[in-house]
Amino acid sequence: MISRNIYNRILFSIENKPVTLITGARQVGKSTLCYKLEKERNFNYISLDNQRERQMAIQDPELFLQLHPYPLIIDEVQYAPELFEIIEQLVNEKKKSQTNNHGMFVLTGSQAYALMENVTQSLAGRVSIIHMNPLSMSEIHNVKENPFQIDILQNKE
Repeated sequence: MISRNIYNRILFSIENKPVTLITGARQVGKSTLCYKLEKERNFNYISLDNQRERQMAIQDPELFLQLHPYPLIIDEVQYAPELFEIIEQLVNEKKKSQTNNHGMFVLTGSQAYALMENVTQSLAGRVSIIHMNPLSMSEIHNVKENPFQIDILQNKE
């Protein structure tokens, strides 16, 4: 598997926010990173590409989240925006009973506008939104990516 530069940013988000939302176009590697999280961080994983799971999430989001406990990755969450209110309730309940509610949910979705509207209404302040781009050349060639930096003193000379 190709190592993704964004992975550490996702891990940081999981350690500091209750909900991490990974958005991006189709086929950029969101699900692949989620499989890695599932294995490395012992998350439960469910995809709403599965028609039966999607129907349950839409019709009874509370039952869906009882059957799939956190820490939970919900892939393609845009198919069931009904989940956001229940996720908000679970995050709030855990915060009341404990001080650390970080890393409860990782959500992925590719229909950014509709997804963002639902997330910002229900999960404001509880979610970290990370946009995932396609593979970069440095990722493809496994080369360390050095961000562009300006050295003012060197330019002055």
